[in-house]
Amino acid sequence: MSKFKQTIFIVLFVCGIVLPVPLWMVVAPFFEKEGTENRTLAEKPVLSAESYTEYAEEYEAYFNDHLPFREELIGVESMTDFLLFKSSSDRVIAGKDGWLFYAAKNDGEPVKNYTGEDLLSKSQLKSIAEKLTKIDEYMKSRGGRFILFIAPNKERVYSEYMPDKYGTPAEKSAVTQLIDYLHENTDVEVVYCLDELMAAKESCADPLYYKTDTHWNQLGGYVGSRALMSALDVDLPGLGDGAEYEVTGQDGGDLAKYLHLEWMFAKADNEYEVKAYAGVQDERKIYLHVDSFYGAMLEYVNACFENREAVHFRNFVMKDMLEYEPDIFIYESVERYLPQLVFLDTEGL
Repeated sequence: MSKFKQTIFIVLFVCGIVLPVPLWMVVAPFFEKEGTENRTLAEKPVLSAESYTEYAEEYEAYFNDHLPFREELIGVESMTDFLLFKSSSDRVIAGKDGWLFYAAKNDGEPVKNYTGEDLLSKSQLKSIAEKLTKIDEYMKSRGGRFILFIAPNKERVYSEYMPDKYGTPAEKSAVTQLIDYLHENTDVEVVYCLDELMAAKESCADPLYYKTDTHWNQLGGYVGSRALMSALDVDLPGLGDGAEYEVTGQDGGDLAKYLHLEWMFAKADNEYEVKAYAGVQDERKIYLHVDSFYGAMLEYVNACFENREAVHFRNFVMKDMLEYEPDIFIYESVERYLPQLVFLDTEGL
């Protein structure tokens, strides 16, 4: 290699190392966006007599979290992996036809739900049944009702878009175990709206779950709400049968964000508004234990019940439900969270 070429190479190498930081200072306002990691990024440490021993380590963590063009470089890597290799992250499965599925092992084990590897033990089933029976008997003693409402996992409803290596949904899984056990050993009322969703899927031209999100959309939420309302003797029309809907926008979901590809999937999913259904203002008081799937149900439940209180499971305290004195208590849970019922606090019943 000639001396001139060596000089050019060295200059380019040095520029590649030195220029990103000053360049970032100029262009950062045009690139800054919310981070895609579900954690708090390290803050810039302050050097002092008390902190000098940890300063180097803390500054390294800060620099790594705030590296110039960090999100953009991660996005390029993610796009390459996704488009060329159909690679999945530890939280996302790249399915067929642009569908993404949730795979986080620390958030309900959705893959093991699908394959039937998360079966509940006999002691777990017995414990859950005893807790739910205690709630059911308490509500009945006051002339009320208790319902366990289960929202199916997306993987089960749209299994045809799962990669072939996962096969078809297992016939025996935690959800089928629990439902069968409760039916055979208790009087607890269960609403698992899988059949209603599969029927609506056949008749509805639009998907009921987001392609790039873990949750059902407004249409799926309506189908689930209709199944719950039917159990409560509240009549809501079916989609296209008195409950028309329209597309109101487009967006990408949380799974696209986990892949650092939210920009790529920015218009992958439609948002909907269900119209032309008449809300029924039922006078009964309803209290709901909910998770994030309830977000797409809230509008419909609110339209049916004027006196209602919904509490996210992270903030749920049984004592608060008892003080509300509802006529109806709904324990809503997505399928993958059912094992958490083992830890349900029934104190005060």
